[in-house]
Amino acid sequence: MSREKGDIHRFPGDVIDGTRCSYDNPTNICVLGKCETVGCDRKLHSTKEFDNCGVCDGDNTHCKTIKGTFDKPPRPGNTIPDSDEELDTQYQEVVVLPKGAWNIEVFETTPSPHFIVLKNAETGVFALKDQGTQETLLHFVEAGTRWTYLRSSDSETLGTKGPLLQAIVVLIDPKGLEPSTLAYKYVIHEDLFPSVNNNVIPGGSPDEYIWVMKSWTMCSKSCGGGIQYTRYSCKRKSDDKAMNTRLCNKDERPAALRRECNIHSCKEARWSVDPWEHCSKTCGMEGYQIRTVRCVRPTPDNSSIEPVHHKHCSEEKPANRQPCNRIPCPSFWRTGAWSECSVSCDQGLRERQVVCQGPGNKPWDVDDAVHCLDKKPPTSQVCIRDPCPEDSCTGDQSIFCQLDVLARYCSIPGYQKLCCHSCRRFQHAPTLPSTPANHTAADESVGTHTSSRQAQ
Repeated sequence: MSREKGDIHRFPGDVIDGTRCSYDNPTNICVLGKCETVGCDRKLHSTKEFDNCGVCDGDNTHCKTIKGTFDKPPRPGNTIPDSDEELDTQYQEVVVLPKGAWNIEVFETTPSPHFIVLKNAETGVFALKDQGTQETLLHFVEAGTRWTYLRSSDSETLGTKGPLLQAIVVLIDPKGLEPSTLAYKYVIHEDLFPSVNNNVIPGGSPDEYIWVMKSWTMCSKSCGGGIQYTRYSCKRKSDDKAMNTRLCNKDERPAALRRECNIHSCKEARWSVDPWEHCSKTCGMEGYQIRTVRCVRPTPDNSSIEPVHHKHCSEEKPANRQPCNRIPCPSFWRTGAWSECSVSCDQGLRERQVVCQGPGNKPWDVDDAVHCLDKKPPTSQVCIRDPCPEDSCTGDQSIFCQLDVLARYCSIPGYQKLCCHSCRRFQHAPTLPSTPANHTAADESVGTHTSSRQAQ
């Protein structure tokens, strides 16, 4: 496996028998070109394995679990320079993982902007650094073992099964002045324990983590007899601070205690209704109001009531919503000022705006004008101006004005204005055809259509 890229390369020929062929099982070796299972007793196909600290077929009785946290803020004097680059990069040392360490975990207890850095204590080579802020899953080999690095949601995790063939320094690349939130743990044989220097980390102190009772779970039933269990949290013994549960020994976690709860009968449950809230509208056809409806029962000491699941109330649930204020809104027609007459002389039209005024002097939309029950005032009316002067005639505005059969329409103001010249001529003629007494708009329409056909 490539140290820089993590690529796996296959060789065309067989490697020497006895060469290690697995990072997951450090005793497996190559035999005649195949990776064979070898037990920790060095026997082929043996099922014996190392325990958590490297004792063959052991029971972990000689293992010591070393745990610690590092929550110091970056500050001058608490960092070391990057020794293999010319850049002035300062790292913060967390812990030295000793040679022979097994089952190593390094992780952030809370997200932080800092980055985990690994450095080989013997060679000075950096095995992990500058991974950036993107989500990353990385496998690499260092100190004779394969590591797994994961960055997700601004949090980093690093681990390996081990054992370490060389000591590894865990550092932090600080990005800002926020305190670090790094935790670590590993397992080591008790014979190697004194070399760990009593688990003292730079700027820190020995840590011990214990399980403490946190609370009881919610009762499985709200009445009729339920069950609840104890919940435990992991705390640092030195300051009673809650920590990640991975720092406490899972084998030492107390068994959950069990007790009965809410043993009172469910038959006493009933519906409790609150007063109706204010209506959403003061008038119209869209108003509604709501209220809270709950299923409740008396507490065991009958001092108060408490909510329970609605299935315990046998009666039909009261309504929690109803219509209200479904009455017509007070409205009236509001008229605007008349416009100027459409003509300067003779007969024309003038117009005005008419709206249905609703509550708060706000006009209704056109579709809501039904709120005004009275008849709508007119929006236009005829306006009569002074007769137009004789000399205002500039000539006929249609060639059909000269037809004698249309002379009878000269008594209509609109036609007289359209054909002012011809109407004057007809007025001075000896005999002027009269307009029939029963002349109607239909006659005018017929006359117009007749003229149109003649024009065609």
